[in-house]
Amino acid sequence: MRNQFTLLLGATALLALAGCGSGNRESAIDQQTASYQASAGCISCHDNTNYRSPVTGAIIAEEWKASAHNTRNGASCPDCHTTNGHPSGGALANIPGDVVCLNCHTATSMRTYNAHFVGGATYDATKAAYVAPYDANSCRVCHNPHDTTTLLAVNQQWAASGHGDVTKEPWMHYKWRQPSQVDLGCARCHTAGGSRDYFQNNYTYSAANIKAIFGKYTTGREALGCKGCHNDYSWTRIAPTTAFATPYSPSLGASASFPSGTTIGDTQLCIPCHAGLSGGNAVETTTADLTATKFSDFNSHYMAAAGMMYVKAGFTGFTSASAVLGSSTYGKSLTSTDDSGAIGSSHRTLGTSAMATYRTVAARDLTSGGPCVTCHMKGGHSLGINAATFDRVCVKCHTKEGTTTLTSANFKSVFIDPQAEVFENALNVAVNILKNKYGVGYNATAYPYFFDLTLDSTGKTALKDWTRGGTVNAKKLLGACFNINLLKREPAAYAHARTYTRRLIYDTIDFLDDGAMNWSAGATAMAQNGTLYGKGSAAYTDGTLTTLAPGTTESMVYLIGWDRGTGAWNTPLERP
Repeated sequence: MRNQFTLLLGATALLALAGCGSGNRESAIDQQTASYQASAGCISCHDNTNYRSPVTGAIIAEEWKASAHNTRNGASCPDCHTTNGHPSGGALANIPGDVVCLNCHTATSMRTYNAHFVGGATYDATKAAYVAPYDANSCRVCHNPHDTTTLLAVNQQWAASGHGDVTKEPWMHYKWRQPSQVDLGCARCHTAGGSRDYFQNNYTYSAANIKAIFGKYTTGREALGCKGCHNDYSWTRIAPTTAFATPYSPSLGASASFPSGTTIGDTQLCIPCHAGLSGGNAVETTTADLTATKFSDFNSHYMAAAGMMYVKAGFTGFTSASAVLGSSTYGKSLTSTDDSGAIGSSHRTLGTSAMATYRTVAARDLTSGGPCVTCHMKGGHSLGINAATFDRVCVKCHTKEGTTTLTSANFKSVFIDPQAEVFENALNVAVNILKNKYGVGYNATAYPYFFDLTLDSTGKTALKDWTRGGTVNAKKLLGACFNINLLKREPAAYAHARTYTRRLIYDTIDFLDDGAMNWSAGATAMAQNGTLYGKGSAAYTDGTLTTLAPGTTESMVYLIGWDRGTGAWNTPLERP
């Protein structure tokens, strides 16, 4: 669908320019496609290493030759680039506006039109949109314009990921442009348009901006597409200039700010949607009437991986922050080293300059991108911890589990899955105590999640009386429930923040079992399930930490503390 100017130029002027500035004139032009003939003059000068794709690294002219734009007589160079007399002193727009794509790729001509725009204002209401109607002319956000097939693998990985699955709850739960949801800030994380606006405004959310965009063109159901993080297909990221701060006050005085992009790179784009919406401090400082308060007022929200990794999200008010626990105070034992506490983290240093001198020499090249990007992008846009991730990241530190050599084939079954299992086992100890001791049911999929079984055995009546008839410290019970909900809905917390996660679970059980912090979680777990929780004379038989001591189980080793030098249990403080 070339315009008249293009057809004329393609038939006359550009043929006259063939070979301009080069002795490498293409031969047998009349045997090429019409698109090639129209582009021959451009190719003769631009078919060299000075003109490479910023993403693929390939010579742009070579990409175009292999593309349907050439082979199927699609678009020639002047179809997209207005020459204006070039090369005779004229100007040539290097990257044209995307609206030029619409000259050919229309609703009637695009075979993939519905796949792109389904779920928008007028299409399938069971799916979110890949591309919103208001952004339909931003093709280069996702596609290499010279050969769209070069990024198909990346696009397909993304479409299969949690960010790109247009049927998933984060993108479908509401029409995110609804005024109530916009005012709450939901569009910031639940739509690509909202995310982009938030980042471009340096972590400043504008409900007015979202209403102006979504109110006109879309239901607001969008997957988190490329434009949510990237400027265009060159993969340069949107770059806020300040550190993101939590939307809540962390417990124990931890800093509200996460590291800035100068230290964690692209990970700064992951944090805002994975910090959580509420922290445990909201429970500790609440003045609400806890005989009539539903849990929804203290909802941590979903997948608060950053809130966990940076040790900010959990409830930590089971005892005084200054209480002495072993060689540290309770407060420091639940605060990160970044905030002058005692919880360090190797995972938290991934993708930062701290890795340059890391104790494992093999990992010393993992110095950019920050932890989220280092782990979740090395294996591609699927975001999963896959074989490529293991080969490029995990194996640099994790070479064995016990006596088993770890490989990309067995890493998940031998290393990841067992950790997930013992993490869930520990959480379930707390959930069972809630039910059996306090008459509180928990359902992570049913709002508002905690239900009063003493009033309704079917688990449909929301829990409101956190004092349980005046017999319990209401804030601590509410805090225990906060931790359970936070961790149940951050299913990889055991990897993102191993020490912090274990301590939150331990303290939650320690309080729930008898209302006191007295290091009783191990005994409680054994009494509840002696098969899962066994405690022999030691955790491991010796300092090699390869063989569990007789009578000791993996779940117990996860729940309580032991000496990583000798394999002996920590006594009398069994807290991990």
